Amino acid sequence: MGGGDGYNFGKDFVLKASLYLTQDLPIQYKVRNFTRSNLRKIEDNWDNVKTYLATTVRLVAKFGYRWENIVAELALLPISFWLMKRGEESFDKSSKREDVVVQTEIKKWLTLSLLKNAFGGSSDTTLKNLREVLLKVATYKEFPAGLLNDALGIEARLSDNDIENHLKRQYRGKYTYLILSLLYPDRDWKDTTFHQDHIFPASEFSVRGLRKRGYDDEKIQRYQSVFNTVLNLELLTDTENLSKNSTPFKDWITSRDDGFKTRHIIPQLKSYDLDAFEQFIDARRQLLVKQFKTI
Repeated sequence: MGGGDGYNFGKDFVLKASLYLTQDLPIQYKVRNFTRSNLRKIEDNWDNVKTYLATTVRLVAKFGYRWENIVAELALLPISFWLMKRGEESFDKSSKREDVVVQTEIKKWLTLSLLKNAFGGSSDTTLKNLREVLLKVATYKEFPAGLLNDALGIEARLSDNDIENHLKRQYRGKYTYLILSLLYPDRDWKDTTFHQDHIFPASEFSVRGLRKRGYDDEKIQRYQSVFNTVLNLELLTDTENLSKNSTPFKDWITSRDDGFKTRHIIPQLKSYDLDAFEQFIDARRQLLVKQFKTI
């Protein structure tokens, strides 16, 4: 089942969604749960399953997430269930102020639950608990992120340990886009493709190139240990990324507007030469930690 925007649901996921969104059915993906009676209930609810899975995909794509960023696809099901109970299949297209606030809450909840691996354990029990929470809420005008977090046993913030671990995430790693996306809370993700970009270009970190600059083995090791991590990454539009390419950062930054450093949490330094890379990393680490603690 294709979902557009690079989303591709497998048969198992669609069957799980069919059980989950047909609310009086058990959610375990077992043959005994697909009785003739249950299949009839799923068939009667099939339009809802299709509609609200599609709405969920459009909403998540609006956040800038592609299929590879959704590291636990089951995390989409509580969102689909909430949307179904709300009964607004075009919710993702709404630009009403109150709806945009709710959409932001959903993005934050989804991102944190994925970063905290909240769906990595006994997923059926987790999903069942979340569905029960969603069935008990008094209104579907607001997304009950707090109640869902309580059921998942997670906090709506990143701990010091979480932050330390996520700063080590590698370029194009499983969780890297998710953690980088949190650095851009006011970004309009719609209809724009964003790429992970090395702030100091990766091409500058070859052993041969660093040796030519007169760096000893210890310094080379320090440079290579961090250049490919979140500490040296940002999200650029595809146009920006192509124009930047392998241009040394000290040259490219001079072509940017005054707000670029603020948008991408680039520290104010006297020099952005490669010789100042360690100062850059230390200063940016402090800024990122501060930013992640505000989430």
